[in-house]
Amino acid sequence: MPQEAVNRINAELHKAMKAPKVTKLFADFGFEALPGTPQDFYKLSRAESERWGKVIKSAGVQLD
Repeated sequence: MPQEAVNRINAELHKAMKAPKVTKLFADFGFEALPGTPQDFYKLSRAESERWGKVIKSAGVQLD
């Protein structure tokens, strides 16, 4: 994806996450909006994939 598009989407998401309705909706579901950079999201998604991948493998979960 072009970097310009990534930056634009990130900026729009930051705006949305500042909206009181969005903040409340996140809170109602027990989440906290954590705005960051596209690089922050990449690092988080890689770390979570590694973390949960280990859990899935150790539990022997398989797709049929």
